[in-house]
Amino acid sequence: MHIASIGIDIGKTTFHLVALDPHGSIVIRRKFSRRALLAYTAKLATSLIGMETCGGAHYLARVIREQGHEVRLIPGQFVKSYRKSNKNDYLDGEAIAEAVTRNNVRFVPIKTDDQLDLQSLHRVRERLVHNRTEVINQMRGLLLERGLSFQRGPENLRQQLPGLLEDAEQHLTPKFRALLAHLWQQWQCLDTQVEGMDCDIKAVADSDAACRRRQVDAHLLQPPVAQQLQQQLGIPLVGLLLARRRRPYPRRIGHPQLDATFRQPSLEPAGVSGRLHAHPYHLAPQIAVERLRLAVVS
Repeated sequence: MHIASIGIDIGKTTFHLVALDPHGSIVIRRKFSRRALLAYTAKLATSLIGMETCGGAHYLARVIREQGHEVRLIPGQFVKSYRKSNKNDYLDGEAIAEAVTRNNVRFVPIKTDDQLDLQSLHRVRERLVHNRTEVINQMRGLLLERGLSFQRGPENLRQQLPGLLEDAEQHLTPKFRALLAHLWQQWQCLDTQVEGMDCDIKAVADSDAACRRRQVDAHLLQPPVAQQLQQQLGIPLVGLLLARRRRPYPRRIGHPQLDATFRQPSLEPAGVSGRLHAHPYHLAPQIAVERLRLAVVS
């Protein structure tokens, strides 16, 4: 029995393995637990193994690669076109086994432990920022119910809130003042945690030679954006220059596909003429990463 490729459909506790021969016929079709899967792949001859990029894929790919196999991670949207009939775990495994052999499929680099640590750091920071925004919005809503409104932006509320808590002329009930003080403490705690995350991100950026390269322009990507681009796209975009106000599109990136993609005039969003262009590099880190990721994989 000669195995040409293997596809593994990953689950939380169960894994479905499908192996194809050189003619595309199924020769193995089995279901495993995590421990049983690793024991089984350790006994297989060196093979080409494909998996979708989902939770736990990078760890599993590293372990199987250490067993001597060639492992490739495939974005889910590239697997869909090879799936036959209705979706189930075995059909997903068969589609992965077929897609992994194609030359026109783009694969995802397997992340190291350091890259996963950095990704986790960004995700935790993003969650803290989201929680802080929720606290601020809730405070604004509660204050608006008492007839108190503030200008847009968290800084306006931050500056006026301590005085509001001490102002007896506002006729706020003691219970509401205590609730407001609790939210204010929660906001300050989240600020401290986000600042700590920023310090950790900056420390990683300062210690990485790739992050220091070409950082001579005032419009460089900030460390959170730059690191996410580097560890999610797998290409050295840390030294990427942002577009200036007088420059609607950025300088050459150094990645042929991205250069061709972002030189297209169609990428300019409607309604931004005459203002700072809403280019992906000007957006929030997670949006910039997602748009550039789609540009690479599409």
